[in-house]
Amino acid sequence: MSRTVGISISESDDMGLHGMGLVHLQDAMVEVARMLRSKGYTLAYGGDLNYSGPFNFTELLFQLAQTYGGANSRVINYSVFPLYLKISVRREAELIRVAEIRRINATGYEGWEDKRYEDLSVEGKQEIDEIFKSSTPSHRKLWEDVLTAMRKKMTQEIHCRIVMGGKLQGFKGKMAGVIEETVLCVENDVTVFVDGRMGGAGLELANGLKDKKASALGFDFSGVPESKVVELKKNVVLFRGNETFADLEKYFNIF
Repeated sequence: MSRTVGISISESDDMGLHGMGLVHLQDAMVEVARMLRSKGYTLAYGGDLNYSGPFNFTELLFQLAQTYGGANSRVINYSVFPLYLKISVRREAELIRVAEIRRINATGYEGWEDKRYEDLSVEGKQEIDEIFKSSTPSHRKLWEDVLTAMRKKMTQEIHCRIVMGGKLQGFKGKMAGVIEETVLCVENDVTVFVDGRMGGAGLELANGLKDKKASALGFDFSGVPESKVVELKKNVVLFRGNETFADLEKYFNIF
């Protein structure tokens, strides 16, 4: 049975300060995903398929699975309410051979898994549009709760996580996504490879694990046993959880 690796790779605000840019992050994503697929791992990612930024990492993962994967190539996309409402039937059908979309509901919207934004009433679309704006305390709490629920579920279902980049501001969750995902892995003894070379949350986490310290950013690694933390190279740190990944350790020693 294939083991599943969670991917936490996204742009950071200070990549330029570390001599990096979006093209380097995209290249890293391609290389890591291609390596994982070549070793038979299933990839899991919690991104937005309809994200309209410089480039869409979720879409990129799907393309990589189609290009480099075989008959059993899989990407699992954890999609939260209301993001999954905007995944069209046609787009999901196009991805059926390479991807599985796991929908995570928000409290009060149970049973919406089969709904699509395009099929909602005018009033329903207005309600969802307001949630997307996240302009009220109740809507902000909805985003915080559903994103945390998604990250907890993902942590339960993966065997390892790879972290790189990540924003430190402008996020919708209780804390920066990459940080919350890493904290949950450490708390649940799930192996994490933290690559801080792209700056952002990844670098903060690498330093926090290496130095066993707490941070105002929302993590406290002061109690992590020294035996569980390995600095593979400068700014690349491994937290060894309850499963070992010798092949990935070897890869990150030279990547």
